[in-house]
Amino acid sequence: MKSYIYIPNSLRSAKRQLRTPLVDSLARLPKPAFVRAWRAIAYLHPGLHPDGYEAADSGWPLRHSRAP
Repeated sequence: MKSYIYIPNSLRSAKRQLRTPLVDSLARLPKPAFVRAWRAIAYLHPGLHPDGYEAADSGWPLRHSRAP
């Protein structure tokens, strides 16, 4: 498996990587686009954990969460 490393170099760059994934379905994203989006979220919100993604009280910002 090929390694893919991406670390945003600014807030602007991280936000840019989230535009398409937040509009499109995550299931249809190619792996590199998904990894870039995940890294961008980690850059913008370093304390978040993927286990809380669907929990309403997990601390995930509403714009990045699927919780109701």
